[in-house]
Amino acid sequence: MVDVIYLIYVFINAACYLLMLGIEFIALTYLLLYVGAITILFVRMSINIKLNDILVAVTHFSKIFLTYKYTDFV
Repeated sequence: MVDVIYLIYVFINAACYLLMLGIEFIALTYLLLYVGAITILFVRMSINIKLNDILVAVTHFSKIFLTYKYTDFV
């Protein structure tokens, strides 16, 4: 997970270098695209979360929540 922090650090340094050169638009593009999107995708791949697992967990907990809610009123 430390590699993600170093990746963010490199992209921020590149954006700062571009700001010093006077290329503000490309620097902001670096920050938005690379630090935002690519880093989030990299973290998601590192964690390896599957959408099906999330849906199963949500339905399981929602069934438990609904069961307790309806039995409280009876």
